[in-house]
Amino acid sequence: DMSENAICSRRRPRLSSTAPMALSSRRSPRPHRWVASAAVWACRLATGLSASAGGGPASPLGTWGRCVYVANDHGQVLKEWLAAAAEHQFAGPMSVLHIDAHGDLNVPEHSALHDLHRGWLWNATQRQAIADSADLANFQQIAAWAGLVDRVIWIRQGWGPVEYSTLALEYDRTRGAFIERLEGIDTDTEVVDVAPQTARLHMHEVPEANLLDSSRMCSDQSEELLMHLRARPYILDIDLDFFVQDEAAPDRPPWLTSGLDCPRPGRRWPELDCPLWEEMEAEMMSTSVLFSDTGCASAALRAWRQLPAEQKARLQGLHVPERLLVAGQLSTMKRPRRVDAVHMQRQLTRLDVFLEQLRSSPPALVTVARSADAFTGIFDVPTLESTVFELLRKHWGGPETPSSGHCAEYAPGTAALESLPLEEHFYA
Repeated sequence: DMSENAICSRRRPRLSSTAPMALSSRRSPRPHRWVASAAVWACRLATGLSASAGGGPASPLGTWGRCVYVANDHGQVLKEWLAAAAEHQFAGPMSVLHIDAHGDLNVPEHSALHDLHRGWLWNATQRQAIADSADLANFQQIAAWAGLVDRVIWIRQGWGPVEYSTLALEYDRTRGAFIERLEGIDTDTEVVDVAPQTARLHMHEVPEANLLDSSRMCSDQSEELLMHLRARPYILDIDLDFFVQDEAAPDRPPWLTSGLDCPRPGRRWPELDCPLWEEMEAEMMSTSVLFSDTGCASAALRAWRQLPAEQKARLQGLHVPERLLVAGQLSTMKRPRRVDAVHMQRQLTRLDVFLEQLRSSPPALVTVARSADAFTGIFDVPTLESTVFELLRKHWGGPETPSSGHCAEYAPGTAALESLPLEEHFYA
């Protein structure tokens, strides 16, 4: 039953900014990754990544002519991927340039997807059902099962070798569940009565340090990745938590810090048709002097009630869970550290030189995930989002700044945060 899936069951482990993340560390256990060609991966970087792929003005952003899609929860982007592909009658496969602190490659849990076929291209109801089955950690595997995606180039935090593997997603009818095999190695998984359909996903894991460090990735590797992206339509998918170090990550969201006091908000927390958010909004608007210190999100609600009326008014454009995130961050005993500007600039420099080589090959569409519940502090979101927009403008044009009519579409439950006051303003 999809409604019984709690948000807390979707949490992905955070990735250290200095240590590589193994596939086996995700929620779905995996054997150690198979490196496809030891000879290729043993060579070291000759990628200066400095030569431009072409001069002249930048190409328009998004060859499919769509605005940048911004979502609070990463699982929401799959709906945009499917909608864009359907609009262009493109059944796939595409590649994904996935810039994220996490791989987001968990095995789907919704067994009803097993008989999926490409009817989604013409059937909006089926597209919606596929999108609804996704969460923040498995949406790429679901896209692969739908035939839309067959390659993910994951640029992650930290250092380590560039690695390649092929993931084979299959449906085991005996178990009534999806299983995953790592092709090229022997595993202990016995596959019984496997459905004829197998979705193979080619996975390249590229630690960000390799993008500039000439001792880590050979030029052949760099050219191979660029070749995959230039050869056909691809999705540029960026999670803002890529720029967030562990010490700057927020605590659990307010609705998950009260033990069993909070009912489950739903499969994805920004979904507003949720009784919990109606209850929280009523509590936030209440003028009653009676208040429980042990109820759902009590600390955040207390912080909200203590805000001056003018500060509350400036937050009215936010959705209820976003306002709770602001209040929750204000309610912490120790103010969390903000994203380190120097470290972020190093990351941007690495991305900049890589994306420069794709200047003449813009993505078909761009999606941005905030992950503002537990991975990116909500007060960091406006700066990180505008920084990403500026990076996109530099290489491909658009989206423009909000004052000049920016081209950004916000997912349900996701508000534009340009007007969010700085955290310091609340403590003044």
